[in-house]
Amino acid sequence: MSLVPIFITRCEQAARRRGVSRVRLSHLLFDDGKVLDRLASGRGSVTLRRFERALDRLAQIEAEFGLGSEYPGSATTVNRVH
Repeated sequence: MSLVPIFITRCEQAARRRGVSRVRLSHLLFDDGKVLDRLASGRGSVTLRRFERALDRLAQIEAEFGLGSEYPGSATTVNRVH
């Protein structure tokens, strides 16, 4: 099971809700505006640490809009080990 398609879907929905482009959201999550496009196209990869950091940032953005446990793949529905 790949988490990337779920992550990309969450990003696209969060970007729409926030009213920003995928490039802008990519910059907010990864400090690089091209990462989301690369991941979505299957031409890119990131380290696990970088992916986890982006997941945390995405969860914060989702929380701003009340996207919680009912939101598919949200951080509140994924068991994470720290």
